[in-house]
Formats: sequence, structure tokens, C-alpha cells
Amino acid sequence: MKFSNWLKAKLKYEFTTKRFYIIVSSFLLFWLILFLLVLFLGYKPEDRLKNLVDIIGYSSFIVFLIDLLILVFRWGFLKRFRSNFSNNIADARKAKKESQLKKLSPQEKAMYLKLEQEKIAKKQEKDEKNTHFPYYFVLALFFLILAPFIIIGIVIYSNLKT
Repeated sequence: MKFSNWLKAKLKYEFTTKRFYIIVSSFLLFWLILFLLVLFLGYKPEDRLKNLVDIIGYSSFIVFLIDLLILVFRWGFLKRFRSNFSNNIADARKAKKESQLKKLSPQEKAMYLKLEQEKIAKKQEKDEKNTHFPYYFVLALFFLILAPFIIIGIVIYSNLKT
């Protein structure tokens, strides 16, 4: 399979999942709420256009940083701490499961272990389907919104120095 065909298929799959639309719409809703809060609570109506541009920039910057923070944690930041914590919980569950298995008959034990393996397989399959693509999409979207504000800020700052 060519890379371009694989990419088309992957993008088509990603853009048709409910998860993608839920994540993107939640970030857009958060941006809209933040925008409206700052618009109605934070600024005085002296220079509406300048304030509107500032509010769009601030809201986009905050959502961009929050999305970046979520991605950093999804990439594995503090993974060792979380794994130690989850290992302790898993050990406690394993000890509890072993004590329950001692009480079961061999047939019940076989059935229980089979169900546990099916649960683990379903969980792994679900984890494989959850990609980071929606977060990358939101990151790129808000970076594209932020880029003009960054460029304008650099130009204005360089003009102030001279």
C-alpha cells in the first residue's frame, strides 16, 4: 500500500470518528466560553476592535496551551509516577483476585479467567483505537489562529525598539 493511500485512509478514518468531533467541539466550546467571558467581564468598550483582537488572541493562546499540556501528559509525562501508583493498585487487585480464585471450583476458575482475558483484549483494542490525532488537529488549528498574532506582536515590538 502506498503511503498516500494509507494516509488518505487514516485521515478518512480519523475525521469520521465520534471521538474526533467530541474532542474538537469541546475545545471549540471552551474557546467560545473563554472568549465570551473575557469579552463581557474583562474589557471596557473603549476600543472595541483592538479589544476583540486581543480577546481572540488570548483565548486562542490559552486553549493552545491547555491542548499542549494535555498532549504532554498523553505522551507520558509523569508516566513513572502513574505507573508506580497503578502498579500498587494492580497488586492489591491481583491479591484480591487470587483469594477469590481459591474459593472457586476448577470450572468456575476457567470461566472466570476466560472472561478476564476477553476484558483485557477489549481494553487493549480500545486503547489502540484512541489516537492523539484530535489533539494534534486542535493544536494546529489554534496555532494557525495564533500565528498572525505572534507575527504582529513581533513586528510591533521590533518597531517599538527602533
